[in-house]
Amino acid sequence: MSVFLTLTEGAEAMTEASVLACRLAKRLKTKVQGISAMPDPAGSLLMTGAGVGLYMPSSAQVLQGVKEAQQNTREKLEKNFKAICASEKMDPEMAFVRHIEGLPEQEFGAAAILSAALVFPHDCGRASGPYGSAFEYTLMSRRQPVIIAGTDKDPDISTIVIAWDGSPEAARAVALHERVICSADRVVIAQNIDRIDPQDMDGPENTSIVREWLEVRNIPMTVREFSGEVADGLLKLTKDEGAGILVAGAFGHSRVEELIFGGVSRTLLRSDHGPALAIAH
Repeated sequence: MSVFLTLTEGAEAMTEASVLACRLAKRLKTKVQGISAMPDPAGSLLMTGAGVGLYMPSSAQVLQGVKEAQQNTREKLEKNFKAICASEKMDPEMAFVRHIEGLPEQEFGAAAILSAALVFPHDCGRASGPYGSAFEYTLMSRRQPVIIAGTDKDPDISTIVIAWDGSPEAARAVALHERVICSADRVVIAQNIDRIDPQDMDGPENTSIVREWLEVRNIPMTVREFSGEVADGLLKLTKDEGAGILVAGAFGHSRVEELIFGGVSRTLLRSDHGPALAIAH
């Protein structure tokens, strides 16, 4: 079960995501695999109606140009990924690159279906285009757990924060990111006391559920309460605790094929100075 990293062209935070993926793999004592996905050049031309009749010569030239551009991009992504793996002192036999022909939306999740973790660069959490769509589709439609890397160039993932509100989404995030959580030296359970019904303190919101889950796995933990805006409180708490990863449920729904994230999820995803987000829907 490798840690998979989506190698995305043009991502400003690709380096930070690569560092995070390497450090996760080392903590999990597993391999790290960078994956790229680009569409079939010929298929792209056929969809536009090119490549027949009088257009054959020019279409062939265009096709060759697309192939060369894709190959150059793959080589650049692979070179940068391997350089970061080397700087993180990854064993060369534990770091791999796989280039897939297909749409990122369809291929990333499928390639990492049983991964220890699937990491996307920070840009994908707030961008449109094929890579932003791939992130949203993997999380919301395929319902796979994903990790959106933060922007910290030197992330400390020895401490992890779990945002707990007793919701099914929060429970799925904890369960599906179990291996990542268990790799931490210390876990902080964060809860917004303004959102807890005093008459239902023994319900699923009770942090004892998470505490018992962590105790069985022999993970040191502490509980931190906060009040006010949920997203701002979580971001401040993770910063104060020096946590490199925040585990949280992602809220949202699909409307006419447009994925709409809830306010808290959207704020966390778009934060420029937050931790990596290990999320599930």
